[in-house]
Amino acid sequence: MPRKVTESVRPIDAVVEAFRAKRRQHEVPEWGLTLYFGPITAYEMEEVGKRAKGKGQFEQNIILLIYKARNAEGRPVFEMGDKEALKNEADLTVLQRLVNFMWDGVSDAKERVEADPTSSSV
Repeated sequence: MPRKVTESVRPIDAVVEAFRAKRRQHEVPEWGLTLYFGPITAYEMEEVGKRAKGKGQFEQNIILLIYKARNAEGRPVFEMGDKEALKNEADLTVLQRLVNFMWDGVSDAKERVEADPTSSSV
């Protein structure tokens, strides 16, 4: 749980700390990788929309995967130049599992907010 905002803890510091605390780990045995995913942000969705303009949902999800997948140190695992290889040379089942994992956090949050729309529900 993030620290309470005080004179020594700025509100933005509490926001960033809460965001970082929600990072989730996912094992990808087929690739020999452990990937880490933070919550999806408004900025990332905006960037995905710009990059995938006129493209299908799966292309958008591949771009989001490139933005979201991190290593244990928090560095990106993929680059935008990896997009074609991910689309053409990665197992669709593995990609779909990763896409589902990324979006699970959003679905969970949406259900909690619908059940209790106060900030304490998230």
